[in-house]
Amino acid sequence: MTSRNVASDATKVQLRVIVSISVWLITCAPPPSTLNAASLEQARRAAAQVDQAALMRDVEMLSHQHLADVKFIGRQTTDSQDRWHNQSFGAARAMVRTRFAQLGLVVTEQVDTQAPETVNIIGEIRGTSLPDEVVLVGAHYDAFWGGADDNSTGLAGMLEIARLMSAHPLRRTVRFVAFDKEENGNIGSDRLVAAGTRVAVALILDSLGYRDRTEGSQQSLPGFSVPSTADFIAGIANETSRSHLEEMLDAAHSSEGMVPVQGIVAPGTGDGPLTSNLMRCDHAAFWRSGQIAVFLTDTTNFRNPNYHTANDLPETLDPEFFAGVVRIAALATFAWAER
Repeated sequence: MTSRNVASDATKVQLRVIVSISVWLITCAPPPSTLNAASLEQARRAAAQVDQAALMRDVEMLSHQHLADVKFIGRQTTDSQDRWHNQSFGAARAMVRTRFAQLGLVVTEQVDTQAPETVNIIGEIRGTSLPDEVVLVGAHYDAFWGGADDNSTGLAGMLEIARLMSAHPLRRTVRFVAFDKEENGNIGSDRLVAAGTRVAVALILDSLGYRDRTEGSQQSLPGFSVPSTADFIAGIANETSRSHLEEMLDAAHSSEGMVPVQGIVAPGTGDGPLTSNLMRCDHAAFWRSGQIAVFLTDTTNFRNPNYHTANDLPETLDPEFFAGVVRIAALATFAWAER
């Protein structure tokens, strides 16, 4: 997840008062879903097949590859950790490309050679009756140090959903996208959308595996309050995307094997000065272009002390929580693709 400066405590208090009127925090069950019962039941069966052990194997492999990979020399920094010189992407890119091909997906690349060069890896399952309507599942593959939570979890979750869907084409096309250089300002996703990509809905996965059941482990996101215990996943939408987030929440609340979801809706397009922390990932490009996108995240630096450090390693994650989050993502993907 792209970093931003965190507001001071005083500023947080001011923002919380100002935004509380316009930011919708979903704290109870949402309105009944418009998803039909048959597609939702099929989605539940698929989500139940999420393989926790396979997810963790992929996270461990990706983290190991990042640690051993050639480092990207980006902009200079005075940070004593020199974090921009601990960013990598090449090995993870190759792994995603190979896995998509192994699963039988149609694999393409979107390459942009302007500096910094970006390569988005795309794997697609063509829809059976509505192939021109696209459900996109995306996660960025660049990372700092080992990047176990940010974003090996999102990438592994995307690959697991691709595995589950690879033998079961649905009505709509499902397009899996591994985005390049999210950590440099969402460059890969901005370029994908600027090139004309249009979707029915995008689901963006970033940092899905860190949980802490200790009271006070969750910080409030500037502008509004969330539970103080870091044992939920945040589902984030803007007004355009609100109904899809409601559908996800309703489906998760009524299904087994899920984790608690905290729904948050930013006002308008979401691209306002008081809600900038809700724009820190690849969903932002879709919001700015007027498209529907839902973002799943454990809120990174607002709970995870290992965020963007050398300590972001697989052993810091909660595998059970991680698998529960991926079940929610799989549930939504299947339901939206078959509705």
